[in-house]
Amino acid sequence: MSRLCLLPLVALLCLLAGTAARAEKFDDEPGVPDFLDLSVTPQYQSLHRDGGHNGNYEVDFIGLWTLRQGDERWGDTRVVWWWLYNHTFSGTSTGELSSRAGLLWGINDGDAPDPEDALGVLALQQVMFDGQLELLAGKLYPGNDFAESDYWGDDRDTFLSEMMASDVAGRWFATIGLGLRATWNADNWFIQGMMVDAQAEKAYLDFDSLGKGRFLWGVELGYRPKRPSGLTSLSLMPYRIDATESLTSETGWVAAFTHEFGEQADYALFGRYTWRNGGEGRTPEAVEDELPVRRGGFVGVAWNAPLQRPGDRLAAAFMHGTPTDWKRAQGYDDQYGLEVYWKVKAMPWLLVTPDVQLVRNRDDEIETILGMMFKLQWSWSPGA
Repeated sequence: MSRLCLLPLVALLCLLAGTAARAEKFDDEPGVPDFLDLSVTPQYQSLHRDGGHNGNYEVDFIGLWTLRQGDERWGDTRVVWWWLYNHTFSGTSTGELSSRAGLLWGINDGDAPDPEDALGVLALQQVMFDGQLELLAGKLYPGNDFAESDYWGDDRDTFLSEMMASDVAGRWFATIGLGLRATWNADNWFIQGMMVDAQAEKAYLDFDSLGKGRFLWGVELGYRPKRPSGLTSLSLMPYRIDATESLTSETGWVAAFTHEFGEQADYALFGRYTWRNGGEGRTPEAVEDELPVRRGGFVGVAWNAPLQRPGDRLAAAFMHGTPTDWKRAQGYDDQYGLEVYWKVKAMPWLLVTPDVQLVRNRDDEIETILGMMFKLQWSWSPGA
């Protein structure tokens, strides 16, 4: 399906949406109003020591729409979607530039043309028993559902480094394919499980891949007590990815936490760590398909609404990654890094985010990456 074919669909949905309103992203909590969200996020980064640079932009069209309203027991039936397009417009691609500079992971997660034109999420959602049970079926993105937090994982609003914007140690994050997810939310804890096609290669609905029988299996158990002054969440997720034609089977564990404190969640501590076995190339040619990090993660701190500016955020995170055997053979050792950004809500529809990364490279030198990100966003919600 070409991008031009999607334009009439976008226009029709926008007409159905009606008047404008604010919405940051779709949320699967009960009672969330329907909305459409369109954003364009250009970013530019330059490397001080290497001298290279990268400029890319991402277009995201996100929505949630109620198909049927139910009672407290049977709940609502909704459709959720996320279509994205990513393009490199200046300099070297992220992957090539990071490799040339001796960095173990990417300086950002926009390594166009992958995905050049992809429907990230398209699923039916059924919320039941007053929001306690949620079922999701369709094309799913595990990185949007597991070990998640508002403080990482979204390279349009938070950190640029691939360490936080994705997961450089586990393939679970970016295993986008057809699947099922079930989530049970209790008062102070939650559990969710997911089965997703681990070898989907087509940009849209890859039904052919289901017959190969290669899946991601994941279960997350979390503790999330209700607090009036902010969010606390602690979770642990074991997962397994079946062997494919190119990679061996992969098993891993992901631990994540978020804790907000202060009268109005003024500050936050957060982190995530992944360690795994398997996922190696089954042929010499397939070795390059391996992830570069065997285990790694980050821990960070954030200051929300600094200088009494709602919508702004100052955040920093320390990163660490241990390379796989094939990366060690190329001269890589354990790498460490620090990223700091200041997100400024310049206008209701514009975020401006200066960013700096300091990363120890393959030559045991500190590479400085200076960056700037802009996010232009328009949102609509009926009746608002």
